[in-house]
Amino acid sequence: MDWDHYDIRTRRGTDDFGLEHTCSKHNMCTQKAITAPYNGKADRVRGSRAEYDGVIASGGTVRMTITSVAERGERGPNGQNTPDGRPVGTVTAFCRGQTLCPDWVNQL
Repeated sequence: MDWDHYDIRTRRGTDDFGLEHTCSKHNMCTQKAITAPYNGKADRVRGSRAEYDGVIASGGTVRMTITSVAERGERGPNGQNTPDGRPVGTVTAFCRGQTLCPDWVNQL
């Protein structure tokens, strides 16, 4: 749940969304890395889609900016309702400026 009380979960998903997508396409494979940016308010909102930015810092220096994107609505891929009636949740998560996140991001 984010600071605006939106229910954001990370579903197992497919190649198109969720944990499977973020891990296979962007090498962001841990729940901790994916959900860390949700600890705040959305940085950008378009309709029911919200983007959250977070930073990974070490010794006061920002090492990486990460973004998690959530669908706050109940309609998933192909316009189908989610089976549990809850919002879709995490669509993708990635490291800014890179196609693949470095392996150390998954060890936080």
